[in-house]
Amino acid sequence: MAYALRRTPPRVKYRSFALLTINKAAALTLKQPRQQSGQEYIRCLHNSIEDLLEDGNVVRVLWLLSSDENELLKQAKAEAWKATRQGAIPQKWFPGMKSTTLRITRSKVNANGSLPDKVGRHSKRVDAALPGKHTRQLYDQLSWKEASVPAQLRTGIARLNAYLFHLKAVPSDRCDCGQARETVEHFLF
Repeated sequence: MAYALRRTPPRVKYRSFALLTINKAAALTLKQPRQQSGQEYIRCLHNSIEDLLEDGNVVRVLWLLSSDENELLKQAKAEAWKATRQGAIPQKWFPGMKSTTLRITRSKVNANGSLPDKVGRHSKRVDAALPGKHTRQLYDQLSWKEASVPAQLRTGIARLNAYLFHLKAVPSDRCDCGQARETVEHFLF
């Protein structure tokens, strides 16, 4: 329907347009649009209808019962069949549904179901199993104060001299033992 309305000659004035469909849901959606899947197509239809109405045209959406004797329906099916053949090239591209486009893009980006290599590099050094179900189980059993300790160690933002020295809160990043920098790895291992 959007394709048909977009192909109307520019600046047609004072005409009457009948938009015929056998899809009752499409006719009802045009009458009362709501936030639905395929909203981009509905928006295209409404924009095309508004353009026609601004020029003094009348647009009616009519729902037809489908039957085998309807010549117009036969012709529409033949055109649809041609358009969907393998190798057929559409004359005009229409926008895809936003939710579908985002889902496909996310699945391509995150095909293996894991985070990129650079994300969580510090956490992976401390615990190679992160992130996982065991992390949530561990944190859910602890109080907020208790959970803050492993969270600080996991993120590297802890009250250790290496982090405090980075903030210029202590004069040195050395551990009290004097052997190395006081980092999470040194503290744990």
